Amino acid sequence: MTTPHRPTQPPTLSASDLADSLTTYREAGPLVQCLTNTVVTNWTANVLLASGAPPPWSTTLTRPGCSPVSPRRC
Repeated sequence: MTTPHRPTQPPTLSASDLADSLTTYREAGPLVQCLTNTVVTNWTANVLLASGAPPPWSTTLTRPGCSPVSPRRC
């Protein structure tokens, strides 16, 4: 007889831990790649900008100058 799987509880984070993580995140200023639709584009951009991550917005699936035929070269 097998024992039922019991999910483990996620670690508890204090407000101080979260503040430190947010500070580290903002200092890094990560470049975020977004895949979204046109309905929520502004909302997504505002959330990312407010969190400190400047998102590059493009309507193409590849970076400028990249070939859609061979994206590995980018």
